[in-house]
Amino acid sequence: MKAIKFIHFSIIFVTFMLISITLNGQIQPTKKNILFLMVDDLRPELSIYGQNIIISPNIDMLAKTGVTFNNAYCNVPVCGASRASILTGIRPTNNRFLRYNASISKEAPDVLNLVKHLKNEGYITISNNKITHLKKDISDWDEEWYPASKGWRNYISKENIDLETNGEHGYPYEFPDVEDEAYFDGQTAAKSIADLKKLKEQNQPFFLAVGFVKPHLPFNAPKRYWDLYDAMGGKNSMFAWVSNGLAGKDYVHFSNQGASKASQLFYNAFISAYKKWENNKLSINNKADDLPE
Repeated sequence: MKAIKFIHFSIIFVTFMLISITLNGQIQPTKKNILFLMVDDLRPELSIYGQNIIISPNIDMLAKTGVTFNNAYCNVPVCGASRASILTGIRPTNNRFLRYNASISKEAPDVLNLVKHLKNEGYITISNNKITHLKKDISDWDEEWYPASKGWRNYISKENIDLETNGEHGYPYEFPDVEDEAYFDGQTAAKSIADLKKLKEQNQPFFLAVGFVKPHLPFNAPKRYWDLYDAMGGKNSMFAWVSNGLAGKDYVHFSNQGASKASQLFYNAFISAYKKWENNKLSINNKADDLPE
């Protein structure tokens, strides 16, 4: 009986000591590192949402290792406002977070934002490219990085650059034969990969936020990505039909009619070409043998 009481006392004592040590901060659970990805204007058109048009092997691979939320909705359909709402955890109202250029520092200066909270918890905080819509809108980053920029449209083809130089809008796409890092998103990916390698060696949890600009207009990407879709059905593919439908449209002429009118005309041309493909019941071959790493 005495032995049983001694065992009970020992268990209670050890449990008390473990609780005391934990409360005193001598033993703490390991904090998880956080890689936070934001993608501008990305709709749920990926295979993980049951679609079969977009070729996204890396996102598909990532999705297989995690959880996909099929009922997650944008809380406001405006760029800056939705980013501000996500990063603060507060919803838009009639006097905050409604416009594309919504500002956390101006509209919710006293709110504990996600970055500040994680920094308070001992995290290294890094922002690469577009996380907030406005630069320097959160002052708590240990580093806030952007690629060197001469314009947000990020044209590199001579034709589009010349149009912008002459005060006109460039075309809504380009596909030069260049490496990924010729564009902002490629530079952002390379910077983030380098950051992950450095952060891995540090004895401190990190919050690495990575913001990609595409598929926001204009649809600029290296030629090898466009070639993947050319292989998905050739001249009978949806992409060929849409491209042909847009080829005869003068986007510069659209642009001279004002931004709203230009967007509507371009949208109408795109939808018209898509419907022609759909009505002809053309099929797409989804197999692409040469997917990028």
